Amino acid sequence: MGMRTFLIMLFFFTCNFVFCQVSTTLDVRAPSDPGYGTVQYNNPSELGVKKQVTVDEDEVAGIPFWKNDWNKAYVFLTSGNVVKLNKAKLNLATNEIYFFDSSNTVKSADAAKIKEIVFIDKNDSVKPLAVFYKLDYDGNVFFQVLNKGDNQLLKVTKVSVIKRDYNAMLGKDEYAYESKPVYYLFHSAQLSKIDALSRENMVSLLDSSNGYNKWLDDNKNKLRNETDWVNFLNYYNSKQ
Repeated sequence: MGMRTFLIMLFFFTCNFVFCQVSTTLDVRAPSDPGYGTVQYNNPSELGVKKQVTVDEDEVAGIPFWKNDWNKAYVFLTSGNVVKLNKAKLNLATNEIYFFDSSNTVKSADAAKIKEIVFIDKNDSVKPLAVFYKLDYDGNVFFQVLNKGDNQLLKVTKVSVIKRDYNAMLGKDEYAYESKPVYYLFHSAQLSKIDALSRENMVSLLDSSNGYNKWLDDNKNKLRNETDWVNFLNYYNSKQ
């Protein structure tokens, strides 16, 4: 095998290993943002409707959705098209998008056709409530992007069904949804899994030599939770 052939094969392998990003950031804007340009919205039929679904699960306590409320959403497709939905939910247990079709029936979209989902504030069409990217990495599907900039905190909420106590009155076992957040840092067009939100893990991933430790101390930021990390990354990105 020649060196040229080897390098070409290596390039394709690298791009397919996680995802080949042209940009170093994941866009968190809504298509209605004035800086986005003109967007043509396509018919929801392009979502590749899979099936009619039942939203409420009487046999399992709790909810598997990112939000239980129905929200407006823009769905970016792998084809490059964008679909606007007036009522949508993201099922974190199944990684499915639920939405109302033209006959007011709840359907699920084909996740294989989806690249990004932007949920919108009901009172502000330019303000995203949450942005989810579909990234094939670490066995996950939809990653929630928590901040703008070159260094971004991403979250995967893993939802599973657990068995609870036996209900003697009903004569059956009871089940409930259990959620667990897992965090990643997207930097230099790469993803790094974060075992725990801590100052030590942040320092190991980013250059903290340019006075950032002073900012953390001055702002009493311990980098111990999601809000701490997002606040610091917003500051860190503003200084890059």
